[in-house]
Amino acid sequence: MADYLMWPFLERLKIHIQFDLTKFPVLSAYIVAMSELPAVKADSYPVEWHKKYMEGFLTGNPEVQLIGIEEKA
Repeated sequence: MADYLMWPFLERLKIHIQFDLTKFPVLSAYIVAMSELPAVKADSYPVEWHKKYMEGFLTGNPEVQLIGIEEKA
């Protein structure tokens, strides 16, 4: 269960912290393994959506919560 609870933070790691994951082979393998699980695939969002959300959030866009809602439904 802890893996699933941590996944949202790891999923967004690429847009918050810019570093080379190859320097962290265990973490990199863990992220790849988690991203292949059916439950994670079903509830994950594309990196582009996370980027759009952060851009909108930082600029105070009130419609930022609606990003991707029509595609996911």
